[in-house]
Amino acid sequence: LLTDDGITIYMAIDAPVYFQEPDEEVVKWVRFYAVHKKKWTTGAFRRYAQWEALIKQAFRSRGVPEELAELCLIESGCTANARSEAGAKGMWQIMPQTGRAYGMTVSRYADDRNYNKTGEWTLAAAAYNCGPGFFTGRKAGVPWERIKHTLPQETQKYIPALLAMHYVWTYRKELGFRAD
Repeated sequence: LLTDDGITIYMAIDAPVYFQEPDEEVVKWVRFYAVHKKKWTTGAFRRYAQWEALIKQAFRSRGVPEELAELCLIESGCTANARSEAGAKGMWQIMPQTGRAYGMTVSRYADDRNYNKTGEWTLAAAAYNCGPGFFTGRKAGVPWERIKHTLPQETQKYIPALLAMHYVWTYRKELGFRAD
């Protein structure tokens, strides 16, 4: 698929279902990471390549989809000592009070959050962004497409950004990133 500005979105036979017909929000984020912020993305990929095997092994051993490993790319550019203006820390950008509230092990190497409250991995990623309080009662276990419009605007953009980052990482060579 060639978008109107010349960015090619590769539709491989084995591409995840959400890339068979990518929505415009995902394409916008692909364009952002692969073109407009290519230098930043290149640095993030260089750091991620050093951690990828370890992170994905940890995710596999806990039954977490490996694709969620790319969360650290959109959260911090895979920078272990990152700190947001709001006080979130580390590669995964955990807010200290969130970690304490869940009794989590939260460090630059571990994040014990999971999807027990949401029951679905896309929602778990959304809850990671906006907090699990948005996923109580009627929203628990409801598919992303049905509830995304009820979530904070930042979170509505978060899942497309994650899908796009996963796509850009998967097709990094085809998109012109160096193979490190």
